[in-house]
Amino acid sequence: VYEFAEMVANTTKPVLPWGYSVDNVRDIYQIAVAVAGNEEALQKRPFLALFSTYHSPLIQTDEDLANVLWAAEHGLPVVYLGGGCAGSSAPVTGAGALVVTMAGALCGLAIIQLKRRGTPVCVGGVPQAMDLRTARPSYGGPEMSLYGAALADMCRYLGIPFMGTAGASESKVLDLQAAIESTMQVLLSALSRATLVHDVGFLDCADIGSLEMLVMTDEIIAMARRVMRGLEINDETLMLDLIDRVGPGGEFMSTVETARRCRTEIWNPTLMDRNAWFNWEAAGSQTMPDRIQARLREILSTHKPQPLPAGVAAQIDAILAAAQAREVM
Repeated sequence: VYEFAEMVANTTKPVLPWGYSVDNVRDIYQIAVAVAGNEEALQKRPFLALFSTYHSPLIQTDEDLANVLWAAEHGLPVVYLGGGCAGSSAPVTGAGALVVTMAGALCGLAIIQLKRRGTPVCVGGVPQAMDLRTARPSYGGPEMSLYGAALADMCRYLGIPFMGTAGASESKVLDLQAAIESTMQVLLSALSRATLVHDVGFLDCADIGSLEMLVMTDEIIAMARRVMRGLEINDETLMLDLIDRVGPGGEFMSTVETARRCRTEIWNPTLMDRNAWFNWEAAGSQTMPDRIQARLREILSTHKPQPLPAGVAAQIDAILAAAQAREVM
């Protein structure tokens, strides 16, 4: 509840809060109503969806169901995510893990729709492979991205939205392992065309949230989006007249066409260094971690959240105080 209060005070982006109990969900809803102005405004344009989970194998807990059913009753969208770990809470084969995960997702979806037909629901899955050497899920392993892509295909066939996972790593710090695993996940997630993607910036099997990892993965996502945009093929982009005009041995750098389209055709990085060695050295020989830290400091020092409507901060404080008093009792 405190987490949600902080998020809505510092961003206007949609957020996915979660709660341990119906009381938590109710408190979150009251905060959202205060920010939206009233229940009708929130229903018309919800800026949050309740995040909840199903468990493997084949379990829907009373607590999770109580939360999502309360959300459905009050018109909140739901993101319902789960998935087994192949070799422990799911069969060791990828196919078997998909069966267990999809069964849990569709069961939860049916229950929510029986409560209130038409409730917006995005199912999700994070089926991973068990690392039998450590008895930990392989959160950065290729299987998670592969299984996620398969689930995205299945949900696309069924016509339902799917939340996947990307931008996370088993590494404990921002290092080469984190970069490799995050890049693999982001690109495969983009290619799978999952509706939503979560866990960007997580390290150590989602036990660590890293701002540095967020900044780095933002650059990776930008590269993946450029790849997914592909190539535009038409008479204008083929530029046959320009090729004919420049002719053999000519150059295209000084043409008007290059100047007009260079910023849209060619992706420019925020963090990657493309300078020659002597220019890089003259600029201070900054490494990628140096540039990430500098970018993070810039974001934190310049970010100015949009103020909450007048009186809303006081309403949120009152809701938090009441929730805290209830827990103490």
